[in-house]
Amino acid sequence: MAAGLAALKAAGAEAGAAAAPLEQIADQITRLYAQKDAGLAAVLGRLAPLEARLAQLEDRPWDPDAGEARAQAQAIAAEMIAARAAAERTELFADRIALLEASLPRLSAAQAKLMQALERQGGPAAAAPAADPAPAAPASLPEAAMEEIWTLPRLVSLHRK
Repeated sequence: MAAGLAALKAAGAEAGAAAAPLEQIADQITRLYAQKDAGLAAVLGRLAPLEARLAQLEDRPWDPDAGEARAQAQAIAAEMIAARAAAERTELFADRIALLEASLPRLSAAQAKLMQALERQGGPAAAAPAADPAPAAPASLPEAAMEEIWTLPRLVSLHRK
């Protein structure tokens, strides 16, 4: 490239004043190439220490235990990630259970006694499920007791799909 520029300058000198713009362009190109070469030399100077460090790292003997230790560290990290995900799912499940418990009706003392009385009066037949799904009122219970049973709050499912 430098030989081509020298030839261009020589041709410009022979042509005289008409070649002045060509000489200016040749000088500008020469300066640009000099700047490029200086920049490249600076980059190579900055890369030299890094290349030396890389050569040192590549020359070190290979440690087979390092690969095993790295694999163990990765396995432990995977277990920790899985444990963290399980803890987050458990926390969400606990929140849902707490919400369900908060929404469940609480039995008053009178309602609990009424249910115990119903169990005692029903005997073993009360433990067996009835064939008829429709609730039937036992004949021995007073009507006020039956009204109290029907006024118990009903449960609502909190399951979200």
